[in-house]
Amino acid sequence: MTPHNEANPGDYAETVLMPGDPLRAAYIAQNFFENPKQVNGIRNCLGFTGHYKGHRISTQASGMGQPSLGIYATELFDIYSVKQIIRIGTCGSFQPEISIGDLIVPMSASSDSHLGINGCHISPCCSHELLNKFMLAASNYPYRIHAGSFFASDNFYNIQPDWWHIYRDANILGVDMETYYLYLLAMIRKRHALTVNIVADNFNNEEKMSTQSRVELSRQSVQIVLDALFPV
Repeated sequence: MTPHNEANPGDYAETVLMPGDPLRAAYIAQNFFENPKQVNGIRNCLGFTGHYKGHRISTQASGMGQPSLGIYATELFDIYSVKQIIRIGTCGSFQPEISIGDLIVPMSASSDSHLGINGCHISPCCSHELLNKFMLAASNYPYRIHAGSFFASDNFYNIQPDWWHIYRDANILGVDMETYYLYLLAMIRKRHALTVNIVADNFNNEEKMSTQSRVELSRQSVQIVLDALFPV
């Protein structure tokens, strides 16, 4: 138990699906898990553990942004002995050819954050084991998958309107607010991490994804991740 998590040691499975939204964590548990049990409710940042096809699995919301994710991921790794965390979220695309509804799977992530190692900025990588499993499972679905360099920002509302052009020109795929620190924390601890992001908007135009489309694509993303983790 911590100030942020009321779960007891052993309440979480070794594998955790991590959406940002607490209600999405509840949705995952209620729609995919067998016999889900809520293990955390502090600050309404919900966590659940259940089974999928006989395998024990958990989901824990991270909240928004890298500092919030850092609290939950650190405690899951260090206190609850979690071995791998898969973030399932949304992102914006920097590249015009990446469409709304595509999936971005970051292979590495950079950031404007000061969260680093002794002030040194590095670009941590995902777990190649999880990446390979996901790409194999995703080949059975009709989605366009983009894997490559990614960016995570601490700033959702940037006062410079063209701030993203430098990243577009460097062929960075897109941006969220969590992936860099998740990958860094996992790398330091020799654990596994992967992000699967639905492209919800594109910086090159004003197209936005509807709420209903987000729900449906989130469901499909979870299904692909579960197929990757527990193939038939």
